[in-house]
Amino acid sequence: MFGKSTFYEKSARIPLILAGDGIPAGRTVGAPVSIMDIGPTLLALTGAHPMMDVDGVSLATAVLGGRAPAHTVYGEFMERPDMQAPADRYCFMLRQGDCKYMCFADDPENELLFNVRDDPDERSNLADSRQDVLLALRALAQKIARPEESVALQKRHARTVELLRAYEKAAGADSGELRLDTPARAREYPEVRLKND
Repeated sequence: MFGKSTFYEKSARIPLILAGDGIPAGRTVGAPVSIMDIGPTLLALTGAHPMMDVDGVSLATAVLGGRAPAHTVYGEFMERPDMQAPADRYCFMLRQGDCKYMCFADDPENELLFNVRDDPDERSNLADSRQDVLLALRALAQKIARPEESVALQKRHARTVELLRAYEKAAGADSGELRLDTPARAREYPEVRLKND
């Protein structure tokens, strides 16, 4: 999601497209899904044992023509203050049915709540007018979100990237052809390719 660091629909809404034997062609399901649902779905469609302790759910019933399971979809990302600094601002999003809740851990007063069916452009923040929904989604977010752990993990990742880049430079590695014009912060884990390979 480089360059899209937001949970507004125009950035975060990505279609999940599945095709294969037994999957009806042309079927569209409007229920929110997550990338975490892919693993359980593929296992169910192939008849494999279900995954244990996963955040996603199987969408196999919906894929095969039934109803999509009603479940909460969530996402999180770390925002960078600028492109040179490590990410340190934690954003969280929850989606239940048509309601979407977004917040920043360091700015709890500015929560966003939208009904994406009635307001697809997400222009009307319902946080003040729908306190019942806001409080329910906030409580659920507080159970799921781990901002301190995520910030600490991002700092460790940023340090790892620093070390890999230092090693790459010291070893005389040349991975420029792999990167071309990709912005520096879009490549978190550079591949190391030695010149004599």
